[in-house]
Amino acid sequence: AVATAQADGLGVGAVLAVDAESPNQMAMGKAMQAVNETAEQQVGIAGGYRSTTYTMGSHVETTPDGDKSWVAHYPYTPTANQNYYSSEHGWQWFDHATFDGVNGAFDITQLYDNFFTADQAVIKKNPGDGAAVWSKKGLWYTDNSFKHKANGIKKHMGSYWSFANGKLIKSNWTNSWGLHYWSDGDGKLVQGEGDWHGYHFNFGTDGTFNAKTATVNNLADIIK
Repeated sequence: AVATAQADGLGVGAVLAVDAESPNQMAMGKAMQAVNETAEQQVGIAGGYRSTTYTMGSHVETTPDGDKSWVAHYPYTPTANQNYYSSEHGWQWFDHATFDGVNGAFDITQLYDNFFTADQAVIKKNPGDGAAVWSKKGLWYTDNSFKHKANGIKKHMGSYWSFANGKLIKSNWTNSWGLHYWSDGDGKLVQGEGDWHGYHFNFGTDGTFNAKTATVNNLADIIK
C-alpha cells in the first residue's frame, strides 16, 4: 500500500485507511483490533503516512480502542441531523452519489474533524519512473533484451541515476522537468547538502533530489 501511494505521489502525512470488512476479519471481532492497530503503525513507519481503520457500522468493535475510525453505514433515508458515529473521524453514509455536471458516482462521507485533510506535506514529483535498468558493454538499457538505451532519470537498486543515450552520467548535471539534479562520481543523484564548483547546494532530504538553493562559497572564483 505504501509503495503504491508513493508511486502515485501521495504526500507524506496523508491518510491510508486499513480496510477491515472481509467476513474472516469481521468474525474476529475485538481480536481484530490488534491486527488493525499494527497495520496502522506500519504505514507510518514505512512511508510517513497517517492511518485509521475503515469498517462497517455493524463491526465497529474491530477498530482499535481509543482510536477514532472511519465507519460506513448507509441509511435508506438519510437526514441532515442524523450525524451517525460523530465520535469517529467520519461517517460514510452513501456509496453512489451523483452530482450535476460531474461524471461517475461517489462515496460520500460526513467528516467530524480534519484528520483526513490536515498535516499533509506538499506533493512533489519524485524523479525517475521506477524502471530498472540493465548494463551491457558499458551502456545501460531499460530492457533486458538490450534494445532500448536508458535516457533520463531512472530508479535502480534503491537509488536514482541519470542516463543520456545509454551512458551513465557522472559528476555532472541533469536538467529534467525544469529542475536540476547532480550525479556524484559514481553516478548516483545526490541528496542533502554539499559543495560543487564553488557553490554550496541544498538538494533537500524529502526524496525529490533536485537542487533547492545554492550559496557561493568563494566569491573570488565567481568574479574571475
